Amino acid sequence: MKKSITGVVALLAGALAVHSQGTVSFANYGALAPYIYVSLGGVNVGGPATGLGIGNGNDWTVALYGIGGPDEAASSLFPLVNAGGQPVTATLADGDIDDAPGTWYSTETAEVPYTIGSGSSATVQIRAWYNGGGAYTTYNAAVAAGAATGVSATANIITGGPTRGGFVSTAILPSGTGAGQLGNIILSGLLIFDGYGIEVNSNNTVTITGYTGTGGALNIPTNINGYLVTSIAGYAFDEDQGNTSPTSITIPDTVTSIQNAAFQQAYTLTALMIGSGVTNIGSALFLACFELTSITVDSLNPFYCSVNGVLFNNSQTVLIAYPPAGNAGSYTIPGSVTSIGAGAFEYCGSQFSGGLQSVTIPSGLTNIGNYAFYATGLTNVTIPNSVVNMGGFAFYGCGNLTNASIGNSVTSIGDYAFEACPLTSIAIPHSVTNIGMNAFALCGSLSNIVIPGSVTSLGENAFYNCSKLSGIFCEGNAPTADSSAFMYDNAVVYYLPSTTGWSEFSSNTGCSTVLWQPRIELVSTFGAQSNTFGFNVSWADNRSAIVEACTNLANPIWQPLQTNTLNGGSFYFIDPQRTNYPGRFYRVSGQ
Repeated sequence: MKKSITGVVALLAGALAVHSQGTVSFANYGALAPYIYVSLGGVNVGGPATGLGIGNGNDWTVALYGIGGPDEAASSLFPLVNAGGQPVTATLADGDIDDAPGTWYSTETAEVPYTIGSGSSATVQIRAWYNGGGAYTTYNAAVAAGAATGVSATANIITGGPTRGGFVSTAILPSGTGAGQLGNIILSGLLIFDGYGIEVNSNNTVTITGYTGTGGALNIPTNINGYLVTSIAGYAFDEDQGNTSPTSITIPDTVTSIQNAAFQQAYTLTALMIGSGVTNIGSALFLACFELTSITVDSLNPFYCSVNGVLFNNSQTVLIAYPPAGNAGSYTIPGSVTSIGAGAFEYCGSQFSGGLQSVTIPSGLTNIGNYAFYATGLTNVTIPNSVVNMGGFAFYGCGNLTNASIGNSVTSIGDYAFEACPLTSIAIPHSVTNIGMNAFALCGSLSNIVIPGSVTSLGENAFYNCSKLSGIFCEGNAPTADSSAFMYDNAVVYYLPSTTGWSEFSSNTGCSTVLWQPRIELVSTFGAQSNTFGFNVSWADNRSAIVEACTNLANPIWQPLQTNTLNGGSFYFIDPQRTNYPGRFYRVSGQ
C-alpha cells in the first residue's frame, strides 16, 4: 500500500494570497530554489491496516511538485526538475528501527516553467511517501506551534518562511490509517533570481538571503527583478550554508541594513566596499573570513567609516570590525574608541589568517563585546582600568595568550572569557564579584590563582580541567560554587583566618581546603644581598604580616623585626643587622 503525504509551501515572494484550493500565489517567480530540509522522525506505520514494517526497505521518498497558476488542483501538479532536467527528489533511509529519523537537505534549483500560468503565479508542494506498492492516502499538513519568526499560517498553508541557513518552519502530520503516527516534516523555501536568494519584504523591497552565483568580484545590483535591494541577511555568503563566496563585494547605495554574520565564513572574500546608504550594521560579520584584508566605506556615508581598512562608526567611538587578514603584527586602537564591538577581532592573527599578535587598548575604552578577540593570535593583553564590561567569549581560544592583565573596574569576567588560553598567570582585580561559566576552563598552563575577597560566585566549570592548577588562594569568604568549578584540577584551596563557609565549599566542590598563612618565597632574591639578608613575603593583598627573628632554635625567643601591609600581595624584607649575629632564624606570621 503506497501512501502520499502532501504539504503546501508558500515560497517567499512579492504578493501572497491564499486560494480556496489550498494553493499560494506569488508574482514574478522564476526558478525556485527550495533549500528543503525534511526530517521524518518517530515514524511507525506498521500494523494490520497497512501490513508495512519499518526496516524492510520501506523508506521515504521526498519530491518537489509544482505548477504555474494559483488555482490548479493538486492532482495536476508535476515533479519539478533542476536545470539539468533531473527531478528534485531524494530517498530517506529509515534505518532498522521504527523511531530512526531520516533527513534530506537539498540545494537544487527547481524550474517552474514560465509558459504555465503566464509566469505570474505558482503552486509548490513537498510530497513524501513510503516506497511500497498499492494505493496511497493523502494527508493535509497542519502547522505546529512555535514556528520560526516570520512564518505564518492560514488553514494548512505555510506562508513566509525562514531565510536560508536559518531555522525552518515545522509541519506536524496527523495520525494516518492503521497503527501509526506519521512523524514531523520540516519544510522551507526561498526564491532565487540570477544566483541571489531573496526575501521580498512587505514594502516590496528585497533582502538578499543567499548567493549561489559564480563569485569573483561581485557588484550587488540595486534591484533584483524590479525590487529595490535594501538589506543583506545573516549568513548570505556563508559557504558552509551552501552559498558562494566572492573574492570582493561592493554593496550599492540602496542597501540600508547589513545584518549580523552577513559575511560569516565567506572564505575567499578579500575586500568589502560598503555604500553610502547603510544605516545599520550588525555584529560578528566576518567570522572565519580568513582572506579578508580590507573594509572600506563610501565617504558620503554619514553613519560609518573605515580607517586603514578597519570598520568604525562615523565618530570612531565604536570599532565594529577588523579584517582578519589585515595589518599584520600589531595594532593600536584609536584613542577615541570607547567600545569594541561583538566579534570585532574574531580569528585575527589566528593560525588561519594574518599575523596580528598585539593590540594596544586605549585608556578610555569602557566595553569589550562578546567574542571581541575570539581565537586571535594575541600573545598578551592589558585591559585598562577604564573597562567596565568584558563580554562572554572575549578571549576564548586565543592559543598564544600567555599573559593577561585585567583592569580594576571590571566587575564580572564573562562566560568562556579565557577558555582554552595558555595563561601562565592572571591577576583578578578586587572589583570583580563574579567569575562566569567556563571563564578559565582548559587553561592548561595556569598553576596558581588568587581569588579576591570581592568574588562571591564562581560559574559552572569556571576552572574546569586546568591540569597544572595546584593552588587556589582565596582572600575572602567562600564563594558559591558547585562540583564542576574545579573538576579535574587536583588543586588545594587556601583560605584566610576569620573567613567563613569553607566546610560547605569543600563539600560542594570536592576540593581540599587549607588555612592560608604568610609564606617566605624561596626565589632568586632570597638570602644575602650586598651585606644584608632579605627575602620576599607573600600573602593576601592588604593583609599585615610580621617578620620575627631568633638566634637559637633550641630555646627560641622570637623578636618582632618588621610589620608590613602587603601591597599587591607581597613585600620584600631586609635585615641589615644580620652580620651582627653568628646565626639568625626568621619566621613570618599573620596579623
